Amino acid sequence: MLKATAPRHMAVGASIFLGYDVLMEWFRHHDETNMRPKVVDHILAMSILGTIGGWVTFNTIRGAFQGFLFVGLNLGFLTYWAMTQGTRPGAALASTNIYYEPGVTKEEKERFEMMD
Repeated sequence: MLKATAPRHMAVGASIFLGYDVLMEWFRHHDETNMRPKVVDHILAMSILGTIGGWVTFNTIRGAFQGFLFVGLNLGFLTYWAMTQGTRPGAALASTNIYYEPGVTKEEKERFEMMD
């Protein structure tokens, strides 16, 4: 009998990304009063996820600390740097320059900008 392992692995992967999104939303909910740089929030979220992942994987304090060090500090800085390079989905669209032809109306510009 075949045992399906894909749903378990998909759920674990999805929980990591969902956990990151929830933590970043919690850290940056009221952005107008937030004085921290985004890199600090990213490193903190990655450190929390790494600590939890290390604890779940190895079930020891040492595993949690190793997860904190590896994921939080090493992968945290690397992934933040990769995010600033425009490698995340949708980053290329946000940084493109848009040039309109001379005959474009104001309504057409607004409609095009709403699609973004």
